[in-house]
Amino acid sequence: MKVKKFRGESINDAVAQMKNEFGSEAVILHTKKVKEGGFLGFFGTKLYEVIGAVDPNVNQPVSPILTRNETSKNQAQTLISDRTHWNTAIQELYRQLKMQEIPHTLALEIVKSVLSKISKEYWNDSVVLQNQLRMVISSYILVEPPWELTDEPKVAVMVGPTGVGKTTTIAKLAANYHLIANKRVGLVTMDTYRIAAVDQLRTYADIINVPLRVAYTVDELEAAIQSLQDMQLILIDTSGRSHLNLMQMSELQAALKKINAETY
Repeated sequence: MKVKKFRGESINDAVAQMKNEFGSEAVILHTKKVKEGGFLGFFGTKLYEVIGAVDPNVNQPVSPILTRNETSKNQAQTLISDRTHWNTAIQELYRQLKMQEIPHTLALEIVKSVLSKISKEYWNDSVVLQNQLRMVISSYILVEPPWELTDEPKVAVMVGPTGVGKTTTIAKLAANYHLIANKRVGLVTMDTYRIAAVDQLRTYADIINVPLRVAYTVDELEAAIQSLQDMQLILIDTSGRSHLNLMQMSELQAALKKINAETY
């Protein structure tokens, strides 16, 4: 990943510099106002700073050591059935998954998938196993293609446990769609429980220059979305909810049933 700071007299100027150097695949990681020059923090020139990133290796070919033949799959199935023959590298792979609180059955499925995709001669190579593990894990992650926005507002809700990055993801999406794609974007937050959560998103909204609405109830959520009907994209932030807490999930589900939105 290549990361660089760009500064300009406006956000759009800094973003333009980023696109010129990194290309259309670049994404905005962070934006802020800064001062340049001056004396002891005074009289400096006010500028806007954008931290952009691009992955130059996104289209690199897969390593030739990988294989998908039936022999490797059958050998992997046999090995998974008899864990007493696991070597140290495979045991460490399984332990790593368990430390991340991945259930036993799923951990075995992942290990089997890793082994079935590489030649048996590399099953004792920790580096090869780790690289293949990343590829297998990435296959579990569903990636939404870029949204094609129209004048009909698209409403997207971000849900998940506290601390997984819902608010930051919304800020990045808003920045890219508004500043780079020049789309009309509005934000709504339902995260009124976490301390300073509203202020955090409001700061992002002010920097990106997009409207923000706060909803404390389901009725206020519907009203907030209605007030942003001239937007092309409406992003909704929610309070952290564990998927294991059935009561919280039921409350959230009931609230989202009232609106026409896609849930991520």
